[in-house]
Amino acid sequence: MSVLDGDSAVRILHHHGGKPPVLALTANGMPEDEKRCRRVGCTDDLTKPISVNALLQATVHDLAPSTVAAVARTASAVVSLPQLLNPVN
Repeated sequence: MSVLDGDSAVRILHHHGGKPPVLALTANGMPEDEKRCRRVGCTDDLTKPISVNALLQATVHDLAPSTVAAVARTASAVVSLPQLLNPVN
């Protein structure tokens, strides 16, 4: 983030009473990164580059069961997103 790093953003969110699931995306994948993410309040973390499948699994893991069906319905749209962004002419 250009103004605020992810750790600070999660701390501020939690300070103001927000407790949504927070999925951190890290570049290094080191054990210290995972510990830091958990310490500041992230519910899960993934190392970049990530696959759509890994992202969906982590997201579903942190969602309420009632929203899992909604995620499943939109999964096909997410998977086809690269095709929408780069159409073949």
